[in-house]
Amino acid sequence: MNRITRAIGIETSKLAARALTADESAALSRALNMSFEEYCVLQELKSLAFSERRFNLEEAETLYGILGGIPEHFNRQPIAAKIVCTQIFMELLTIARKGLTTHGG
Repeated sequence: MNRITRAIGIETSKLAARALTADESAALSRALNMSFEEYCVLQELKSLAFSERRFNLEEAETLYGILGGIPEHFNRQPIAAKIVCTQIFMELLTIARKGLTTHGG
């Protein structure tokens, strides 16, 4: 188990404790859906983070498995996985904005 799968387990427990209705779950899932542009940025940031050793190989593979090859794959993931990926996305964007992640752009 890696940090990402542990975080998903924690989020799953939190969601179960909240006992969301079907409508609340559907609304939350839709709110966490990712656009094509967001998906591309997260894939790039994930790869950069791995190359900078912020993620180990297992964590990078876990993220890739959740993200899949197209945004629609991510958008079909369980809510807990979407929450964790969204949190990671925010953290990676913060690091990138602070100039700690560089690339030849």
